[in-house]
Amino acid sequence: MPGRARAMWSAKGDIIVKGVEELLARIESVRRELNEQALHDSLPSPAMLEKSRELDRLLNVYQAFKTGAQITQG
Repeated sequence: MPGRARAMWSAKGDIIVKGVEELLARIESVRRELNEQALHDSLPSPAMLEKSRELDRLLNVYQAFKTGAQITQG
């Protein structure tokens, strides 16, 4: 499955990637951003909560991709 080109959407409907490598890179990028924010912001700041939600959405897309599940918008 790695490398297979396929569009994926997040549960929110705003995350589009063309393959699993791009999705994993995006997950790592957001994870790094969240860690950096944690070093500078009070816990939990609104910005950190939003970044955490973004990471959750990306991880949900990845899980759905791995299991073949459908993601519902909500």
